[in-house]
Amino acid sequence: MITWETRLTRLVASLLVAASAYGVLAGAHVTMYYDLVPTMGAREDTLGGPVGLGYLAAVLLSLAHLPLAAWDARAGRWRAAAVRVFAFLGPLVVVLGAEGLIAHFVWWAAISETDRYHLLHHSLTTGLPLAVVYALVMRRVWRPAALSAPAFVPVRALLASVTACAMLVLPIGILFGFPSLPTIATLEAAGVLALLGLWLTQRRGPRARLKV
Repeated sequence: MITWETRLTRLVASLLVAASAYGVLAGAHVTMYYDLVPTMGAREDTLGGPVGLGYLAAVLLSLAHLPLAAWDARAGRWRAAAVRVFAFLGPLVVVLGAEGLIAHFVWWAAISETDRYHLLHHSLTTGLPLAVVYALVMRRVWRPAALSAPAFVPVRALLASVTACAMLVLPIGILFGFPSLPTIATLEAAGVLALLGLWLTQRRGPRARLKV
């Protein structure tokens, strides 16, 4: 479990850095050819699509730390719980910061909000620096020898945790224009039904366990 979780933290950090670096390159491409290609302004969102997908994947993958953080907190292992919570919150801060909560305050809005500089501005001034800082901090604080994990994870508890976390993070997709609001509403309703089903089956049947 710890080896798998360590690989996950490295993958998330790599996704954040790679998505931000791509954003810098794509943003520079838009900036250089903005006056030469009439449709470059409209293509800015298309070229920036991989950035959003990389960010979203990193946030979703980092959700795996939350059930283990709750397990640490329940056992009073507060340092380990804090590290795992940071492993989840870090990517969320990178994404939200790069998408506007920080980026729009580090450059003149009249320039940063134009199509020509928009992607370059967000990726270069905020996305890439935050991603690199997160990767460096995780490299320093993530110590597998100081962490532990349960020998068995109840299957229903794992499914319930993943479903609940996904329901919390899913609305972030609105920042990237996907999924649409009706799709999010449908998926959230499906999540509520799934949680209800897991709760009912837990009351009626034996607790299955997943060996990890």
